[in-house]
Amino acid sequence: MEKIKGLMGNILLLLIGASLLAITTGCFDREAPGALYGTVELVGQQDASGVLVSIEGTQLSATTDQNGSFTIMSIPIGSYTVIAAKQGFYSESKTNITITVGSVIANISFKLTPTSPPALPQAVFMFKLPQEVASE
Repeated sequence: MEKIKGLMGNILLLLIGASLLAITTGCFDREAPGALYGTVELVGQQDASGVLVSIEGTQLSATTDQNGSFTIMSIPIGSYTVIAAKQGFYSESKTNITITVGSVIANISFKLTPTSPPALPQAVFMFKLPQEVASE
């Protein structure tokens, strides 16, 4: 009988421990936030830092690093439009990005093109006027 009481006590402690672990890790949290990872390419640029990636209708955003990588954490459940923007480039958006309970969306990518083509190199032409040629 003592062995059964000891076993029941251990089982009870195990169940309590498992329940506490589930609660603290968010297993019962129906509103667990999601995350979004991705990259941005700037056409014609090696350094893709400084692009603002934001989630429309929220205050959530991130800025890309030199490789164009970004991470946005703690995104509430819902469907969103994600926008990538940088001065001198056309912005791009992705619609219907859906965050579910604890979801992680990886590899969302953007490709931003410059708003104006890069300046062409300027050539310098030197020529002599006809009167200068005659005086030589």
